[in-house]
Parts: sequence; C-alpha cells; structure tokens
Amino acid sequence: MAYALHMNGDLEEAVRQYRAALAVAPDYAAALEIRAGLGESLRMPGLLEEAEAEHREAFDGYELFYGPDYLETLIQRGRLADLLEVQGKFDESQALLHGHDGSDPDERRTT
Repeated sequence: MAYALHMNGDLEEAVRQYRAALAVAPDYAAALEIRAGLGESLRMPGLLEEAEAEHREAFDGYELFYGPDYLETLIQRGRLADLLEVQGKFDESQALLHGHDGSDPDERRTT
C-alpha cells in the first residue's frame, strides 16, 4: 500500500503507511525493505536528514544480514551514496560508493 501511495505521489500518506508497517514488521528482512521505501518517500519532499537515517538503517541492515555483495545491499549502497551527494557530502558518498568507508557496519548501527 505504501509503495502504491509513493508511486502515485501521495508521499505524506506513504510515509505514514511505511511507519505503520515498521511497527508491525514480521521480521528483520521485511523491516529493511520497509526502511528503504520509507527513505525514498522521505527523500522526495526534501526531508533529506530523515531519509538519510532510514537509508543508513536499510544499508547497514542489508550489509549485516546478507553481506556486502548481495544485490539489495549494493542497491542500498548506491541510494545512500546518491543521497549523500545530493546533500553535498561528496567525500562520504565517494568512499561509500568505492566500498571503503572505513567503518564497521556493527558500529554504524544505531538501533
């Protein structure tokens, strides 16, 4: 439902639906997918700091859960790097894109 709302341009309602879905996510993998969608829905209206936090959670989770070479991990890496670039965080974006941000995903997790 949230994805359909996002695609139809109702970003405010999409964000509400994604947040509601996070509260009842059946497992960790589902929560990662929800966070990724929430990040995109927050990004579109310019809520970049909130979007970054959700994309970081999604990326870190995919990397921890599936590993750095898993397709969805790579997609989330690209989304986060792009969002960092949009915010003018060029060095961080480039380091992330090249896979050597120098940090441990266990230490990056905030939750």
